[in-house]
Amino acid sequence: MTLPAGDQQRYIVPRWHTSALAAARAELAPLRLRDQPLADAEGLMEEKLDAWRRNRSLSFAADLVGAALLFQEVPAEALAAAGFILTSPSATPSARMLARRVVDPRSADESEADPAILVGSKERSARIRDLRHGLREGPRNPLAWADLSFEYASAGLRDKSVSAMEMALRLAPTSRFVVRSAARLFLQAEEPDRAVQLLRHTETSRFDPWVMAAEIAASGVARRSPRLAKVGATLIVEKRLPAGHVTELSSALATLEAQAGDLRRARRFFNLSLIDPTENAVAQAESAAREINGMQLEARHLELPGSYEARARQQLQVGKFGDALKNSWLWLADQPFASDPASFGSYVAGVALRDYAESLRLIEVALVANPSNWLLLNNQAFALASLDRLDEAEKTFDKIVVTRGERGKYPVWRATRGLLQFRRGRTANGREDYLEALRLFQIGGFRQAAAIAAAFLAREELLAGGDAKKAVDRAAKLAKTARLREADQWIADLQKAVATGKLTEDVR
Repeated sequence: MTLPAGDQQRYIVPRWHTSALAAARAELAPLRLRDQPLADAEGLMEEKLDAWRRNRSLSFAADLVGAALLFQEVPAEALAAAGFILTSPSATPSARMLARRVVDPRSADESEADPAILVGSKERSARIRDLRHGLREGPRNPLAWADLSFEYASAGLRDKSVSAMEMALRLAPTSRFVVRSAARLFLQAEEPDRAVQLLRHTETSRFDPWVMAAEIAASGVARRSPRLAKVGATLIVEKRLPAGHVTELSSALATLEAQAGDLRRARRFFNLSLIDPTENAVAQAESAAREINGMQLEARHLELPGSYEARARQQLQVGKFGDALKNSWLWLADQPFASDPASFGSYVAGVALRDYAESLRLIEVALVANPSNWLLLNNQAFALASLDRLDEAEKTFDKIVVTRGERGKYPVWRATRGLLQFRRGRTANGREDYLEALRLFQIGGFRQAAAIAAAFLAREELLAGGDAKKAVDRAAKLAKTARLREADQWIADLQKAVATGKLTEDVR
């Protein structure tokens, strides 16, 4: 089991939320200069008011409240809808947060903003049903089409998600929220060139820093040179916009500078991105801080609502494995269509906490939207094999498609095959697979992946009665350069097992 060992470059691609939750985020605040409306606010508000009048339910109340925040217009009926949400025991935490903001714009209480409970399939189906019903009555609502796309993507219905988002784009081609949401969907659908084209050709790309940031990030994913980096840098130098509006643009430019090797300029742009950041910019800075000296996140950054990814990654680094797992679940709840939260969380559960059942639970949730993701399947096969559910593990492993030339994937695949070989009693074959994986990891410079693979090779040698001491010594040597707390913990337990000749549940 591993974290991604190949191209580990993180790009600050747009986060994607429902319109109701996005309305509470800084991303949707209007620009002070040359502002563009998100959509036909008057028409959309009237549609949402009509829908609420006809359907006094939580979903329509949340829709109206979200629109009120989005367009900074709070009619009396939106206040009534907010009151309806706050008095309903079945209202979701995010709906309550938005309702409080409508009732009291000064409210800073976001204690219930965390989506601590994942949306189940029944609730997701109900959301889709409510959105489709609302769109039959008001088909000109681009926010509802974008929300429907989000729900479809989270349910693994990619074609329907794309179709719904295309409708949102036709209705609101200059909406920052719709354009960035669509770009994120196209990246999720493995169509990065389509995301780049959309961002480059939307009218707002000429002046909107949020669109510029997305274009730079999407170009990176597509392995293309960004077109908006120069104008974006000029916009930042002019200092005509508040820091909160250029946080992701600064972060995207910092990532470009880091890739080019100019760490001084990268550090400067990252520091600008952290003045008034989004949680996405915090996650980008947390990732970069491991490679760039002189960067340090403050407590306020990690306390920013929605900073689940940054918290989880930092907590893993410092050995707070239980907290890292909790924030992995919250990250997955926040971005249920994505694979990264479960890839990361399954590693925390399976490697750091050695809770293979919990690892499987995370993976099973994420596979709904990402059924062919190779890393999810790999981690699932590992967890199943570690539980000695070998038939299931091999069935899962056979779904992974990888070629020898894929430097970030092939050695991971080879190590997992080694585990399966060991567990089937084919010790020599398993050892050969693991050793080849280690060789490839070391050639590729993947020190951390090599340390983890070596630790699991030592575990299998110990369980199979092989030369465990030699394997543990090798793993210990690799762990010294990897600086992973979870690897160090494995080494200590394996060394103890070799010294005492006693196997505990912790090393099985």
